[in-house]
Amino acid sequence: MDRRGAAETVAVFAIFLILCSWAALWTFHRRWEGEVDTARTLLASDFTRAVFLGAKGELEGVLESAVLSAMYTAGRRGGGEEEVERDTLSLLNARIAAGWEYPSVQVTVPEVEGLLFLWRPDGSAEVRGWAPASFEHREGPRLFGLVLQVEARERFLRLRHLASVVPSWGKSVEELNSLFSCEGLTFQEENGRLKLTDRLAGRRVVV
Repeated sequence: MDRRGAAETVAVFAIFLILCSWAALWTFHRRWEGEVDTARTLLASDFTRAVFLGAKGELEGVLESAVLSAMYTAGRRGGGEEEVERDTLSLLNARIAAGWEYPSVQVTVPEVEGLLFLWRPDGSAEVRGWAPASFEHREGPRLFGLVLQVEARERFLRLRHLASVVPSWGKSVEELNSLFSCEGLTFQEENGRLKLTDRLAGRRVVV
């Protein structure tokens, strides 16, 4: 092979190497871009979920505090369960109205139209609520819907409930005080009747 033929062969081989290198770099670049896009989407999804869980946890904390506050207020006024439910909803929606602000996630939580109170005989309650909320990240990930559920273990109207059932138990005052000492409740006999006192709230019922 003469020098001219050798040069042409080298040139072709060099072009081949350049093309292969370019193809390899292009493939690597596309793969790298894909991995970056995937990582960005995953980070956006994780952040959106964190915002969602943060808002849910905050609202459930507000809801629990609102229930206890409404119970206390209604109890002082001599109100009942309807007043507790109304005041709880008002307090919850007051927090929702303040809204949430994040630079990359748009949070939309409309007011809750109603709450489901599952009242128990001892005065405690399970409270459930739902709102058509949305959490939308500017990179694309979205979450919809917000379910709230809390347990209110305070003893709203507890004295009224105990006054209706304790006399039928046939237990002595000492036995009753032992049973309810951890609740701060005391029982006494007064003129042949049973007096039930809540030491924490300062209220009493005579049965």
